[in-house]
Formats: sequence, structure tokens, C-alpha cells
Amino acid sequence: MFIVKQFYLFFLSTIVFFSFVCVLDLKGLEFVAASDFHVGRSDKYLNARKHEVRRLLLKYLDTNKTDLVLMVGDLTDHGRFDDCDSVESEWEKFLFDWFYPISEKIGVQNICLCPGNHDTGYIYGKKFFKNESVFDALKNYGLENYSFLKENILFVCCGIYPDLNTRNYLRLLLRCVHKSIPIVMFFHYTISKPCHGFNDDEKNEFYEVIKNRNVIGIINGHKHGTFEDDWNGIPVFGVGGYGFTTFSVSKKNTLKVKSTFADKKRFQRMYSI
Repeated sequence: MFIVKQFYLFFLSTIVFFSFVCVLDLKGLEFVAASDFHVGRSDKYLNARKHEVRRLLLKYLDTNKTDLVLMVGDLTDHGRFDDCDSVESEWEKFLFDWFYPISEKIGVQNICLCPGNHDTGYIYGKKFFKNESVFDALKNYGLENYSFLKENILFVCCGIYPDLNTRNYLRLLLRCVHKSIPIVMFFHYTISKPCHGFNDDEKNEFYEVIKNRNVIGIINGHKHGTFEDDWNGIPVFGVGGYGFTTFSVSKKNTLKVKSTFADKKRFQRMYSI
């Protein structure tokens, strides 16, 4: 009887232990990614949609475990601060409509900003965010390139896209990173689809820099639609405009989409801005 009881306790404890391990595996890193808010654009449909997206996003953050929020470029429409037709500048409006409400939910340190071509005035020949006052509020997030570890996942911001400066930054960074470390990269331009300003030669050079690394996913904006794709064996996720996408990274270091909050009718139209 004693032996049977001991076996039963051992069997029960084994089940509890493996159940606990499985639960841990299901509760890995979780984050949200969105892009292409285009604050300042005079588009009634887009602006109405943005209000609904913001409401749903803040509600999601209230009720779901979220370790990070990635904002993958084109946060504003022109990168304006002083020279703006409205009473509020585009950057002020972005800060008050998006940055501050989200930071109240998850903390400032858990918001990651990435510039897009509209934010930086790149299409007009200038780079980086335009106004120093904005940098005072956002300086914790670097300029175009920065990286950080979150639960043993290396997140790397490559700015608008991995241009020559970014590729040099990555070479230096990756010298200090063990090849087994899982990496999530995010930048604005789309790598797995045709994209102005990001040609095939640059994509190939970027691949040469990261090809022997454990890149578990690349997250892009720019295309005003959501999609899952593959580029040279690396999962690519588009999160652009009119919604947001939630992700999870299991303890086995697999990046997966949990859910997408999107206007599917508009997301069927894939185009570059």
C-alpha cells in the first residue's frame, strides 16, 4: 500500500511538473506591433479608423499581457513640429494621442519607436526625426539604429531600412552577439515585397550580414496591409496601417502572430506610400 501511494504521488508530481513546464512555454514574450499612423494626414476615413484602432489597442493593453509595443514608422505624415497647419503639430499630436496613453499602460521603457520615410523627411532629402524637442521626449529609443535584450530575445531597430550605415552598425553589433541568440528585427520598408528606396542589391547585402544569425522574424510597416511572408527562410510580418498585430515568442523561440486587429477591406489593397 505504501509503495502504491508513493508511486501515485510520484506520478502526480510528474504530471504537475510537466504541466507547469508546458504552461511556462505558452507564456513567453508577448508584444504588439503597429505602423503607419500618419498623424496629420487629412483623410477622414483614415482618421476615423485611427481613433478606433487606438481605442482597441488601449483596451487590449488593459486586458492582455504585453511586454513591448513596437511602432514601425510613419508615425506622422510629414514629421512636422512647428510648421503645421493645425494648432497642434503632428509630433505633439502623436505624443498625446498615442505615445502618452500607451506609456501609461505599459511604461515608457516598453515603447519602441522606429522612424519611417514620412517621419524623417527622407523623401525630401533629410534623415532622422526633424525636431530636437521631439528627441528630448524620445531620446531613450535611439535614432535609426538601436538594440536591446528582452527575455533573452535581441530586438534590433534598423530605422527606415538597412542602408549602408545600418549594415555597418549591424556588423559591429553582431560581433558581440552569440550566434544562438534569437533576434527580432524591425524597420519601416518592406523586405519581402517590391519597395521604392530599398533595392535588391541592398537586400542581398543585408542578408549577407545576418545570414548566419538566428533571426526569428522581421517586422515591417510601409505597405498599408498586414501579411505573413518568407524572405530567405526568415519569417516576415507586415503590420502597416489601419490596425495592429499581436505577437508571441514561445520558450522555443518561435515568433508567431497571435491576432490581428485590422480593417480587412482596406488591408486587401496593398500599396506603398
